[in-house]
Amino acid sequence: MAYVIVRLKSDEKALEKSLLSEDIITRQSISIREGEALGKEGGVEYILVEGSEEAVERVKEIAPNNILEGKEAEEIYNKIKAEEENAVSGMGFVFQ
Repeated sequence: MAYVIVRLKSDEKALEKSLLSEDIITRQSISIREGEALGKEGGVEYILVEGSEEAVERVKEIAPNNILEGKEAEEIYNKIKAEEENAVSGMGFVFQ
């Protein structure tokens, strides 16, 4: 599954709104995390869009200057996924 991570500063809410108003993007798996929650600086938000290649390309068209790549993208992706897995395992514990 393809993914892309967008890094937005707190003053870029209009760009976030543009991303989250696109039908093709909203039909994908979307995770939004504050930078502080991921051990990064405050005032920054990370949006993970995971799904079709077409949706990932659309995100890149809308926010070309905010796309993370390389090691930084991989690091943020792994932190978000680890957080999601911890949440799922915690819910399993609640229902045992």
